[in-house]
Amino acid sequence: MIPARCPAFDIPLERSNGVAGEASPSIVRIEPKLGYVRGNIIVVSAKAARDPLARTLLFKALKGELKTEAQGAA
Repeated sequence: MIPARCPAFDIPLERSNGVAGEASPSIVRIEPKLGYVRGNIIVVSAKAARDPLARTLLFKALKGELKTEAQGAA
């Protein structure tokens, strides 16, 4: 299922006819070694899929690690 907005950049996801743009939906793996299986993929914008920092922060948020790190720093 494709969400209406990119969870990383909060931009509307738009299907393109031909060349993919920054707002085109893209599937990325949360844990690369597990492959493209249910529960290990997320749909984000093509822009987020190419941005390593955005992917890292998104994956950490999905795993609950950001809250843990913030609490450990406090």
